[in-house]
Amino acid sequence: MIKIGDFFFPDGEKHFAKFGDSVFEYGSRDRQAAYRYVKQWRRALDVGANVGIFSCDFASRFDHVVAFEPVPRTRDCLVLNVPPNVQVEPFAVADQEGVLTMYPTVLNCGGSFISNHPEVMTPEVSAKGKEQIEVQVRTIDSYGFDEVDLIKLDIQGAEYLALLGAKETIVRNRPVVLVEQKAVNAEHIPIIKKTSRMLRSWGMTAKEIAQSDRVFIFED
Repeated sequence: MIKIGDFFFPDGEKHFAKFGDSVFEYGSRDRQAAYRYVKQWRRALDVGANVGIFSCDFASRFDHVVAFEPVPRTRDCLVLNVPPNVQVEPFAVADQEGVLTMYPTVLNCGGSFISNHPEVMTPEVSAKGKEQIEVQVRTIDSYGFDEVDLIKLDIQGAEYLALLGAKETIVRNRPVVLVEQKAVNAEHIPIIKKTSRMLRSWGMTAKEIAQSDRVFIFED
């Protein structure tokens, strides 16, 4: 492991290293955009927690945080970085339980992605011939969470799948949803649009994109 600012990262990390001591500010504009719509501060779900930058900020505001991170070497860092009110779950999140294959990127631990599912917007980097791992998968709905006031999803193109498996939780709890909508190439745009249409069909309204994440809310 290496230390960048106040956070442990896996060996070989280069992307976050460029932020140095300011690494906690990574994604802060997206977080602040979502916070403006949060009405209660009971539970936040951090789907794609990586080493816990978002989870740590959530933990300073919410009573309870659930952080999902399936890549073992990244999760080892997450466990060291987060405070006691963060519950770490060692699963990928999708529309059904089972096993999926992931490519754990080395130079940017936040870039690891599911590499064997047609509904995932696989990044341009190829996983062919690279070391891949099998990860256990759960749905958010399988937890039966209540008192959920914010869900953040940044899972490298698998957001649509994760949201499919979170419909009951979202409709029941009516949280703010912060979802990455960054198109790496033109092929990603249809899935981003499909994700937005799905959330709107559940009664949500799309708000602003601060950096790369769009805020969706239920308007009473």
